[in-house]
Amino acid sequence: MNQQTRNTRDGMADQDCRAPASIRPANSMAAQPAGVGGRHQAMPPPTPGGGYLPTCNASSAPVTARAAAATDCRIAELREMGIHPIWIIVAARIGWDAFVLQWEVFSANADMLDGRNRITLPSICTYRRFQRNEAIRSLFREGKTPEEVSEIVSASYGNAPNVERLRRMRRNMAA
Repeated sequence: MNQQTRNTRDGMADQDCRAPASIRPANSMAAQPAGVGGRHQAMPPPTPGGGYLPTCNASSAPVTARAAAATDCRIAELREMGIHPIWIIVAARIGWDAFVLQWEVFSANADMLDGRNRITLPSICTYRRFQRNEAIRSLFREGKTPEEVSEIVSASYGNAPNVERLRRMRRNMAA
């Protein structure tokens, strides 16, 4: 390779390879800057479009508890362990992380466990009855009669102890 071709690209000298301005059309590259892609600047911009179609993907889809349970392999492991289906529903509704935290709290408290390392939890009816009884005590502290308490509690909770039971509750509060 000689000195003349050593400074060339594709055998052409490193000079402006374009035709002289006198023979180039007016809208050609003459007004364009030289360099990579310079010859494409005179082209009109592309029309908008392309890309992905507006579809529903996993990150934008609303996730139901059932769908979350179906897709979360950790919840599937609960099924494989043989855990009661109600706990699988709980895990799906509150989420895996919250479920495991709850499970750890229950398991750490020996009073919550029965003899077979099972968690015992009273029915929600127990809690609702407690709330109703607290409301009854509060109404008695306000000076309501058993008949008034029965009417208020029936309207609020849908059921109330009979008037005789309310009288006994009031007597026991005073004692």
